Amino acid sequence: MAEVTNPSEQDLARLAEADLAVCEKASRGPWAESFRGLSVTVNVAGGEYVATFHAAEPSLVHEQAEDNARFTALARDALPAWIRRAEAAEKELARLHALFTKVRETQDAYEAIADTATKEQRLERFKPMCEALQAVMREVRGDGDEDDTQTDAGRPGSGS
Repeated sequence: MAEVTNPSEQDLARLAEADLAVCEKASRGPWAESFRGLSVTVNVAGGEYVATFHAAEPSLVHEQAEDNARFTALARDALPAWIRRAEAAEKELARLHALFTKVRETQDAYEAIADTATKEQRLERFKPMCEALQAVMREVRGDGDEDDTQTDAGRPGSGS
């Protein structure tokens, strides 16, 4: 497996929508490569011509022409799929970052009162913080409509 590297500035400057639009304008896939002598041709499965790669030197370059043709055929379907997966991953990352921010804000609010408040004041402030964290957890699990309330048994300060 190839080493994973961070995206370059050029990678980050690419616009997924624009790249995907170019992919969608190309002939529908799947594409396939075929080998004939010193040339490699890429065709749509139905036979429509896409590209030909020529090998200038039979012993060395033909393999590269085959690799280029194979890449071209693969990229027709792979590139749009990877763009869509990356967009979905970025959306999920943004959602999780927003949830983490809510958790952090709740933690910061609790820490702000933890050292100065009395036990009763902390418990009074702790309940809405727990409810806020429960709401975040429901959202993380994807069951935001379900009730996540519990009995007081086992909760801090419940006397159990």
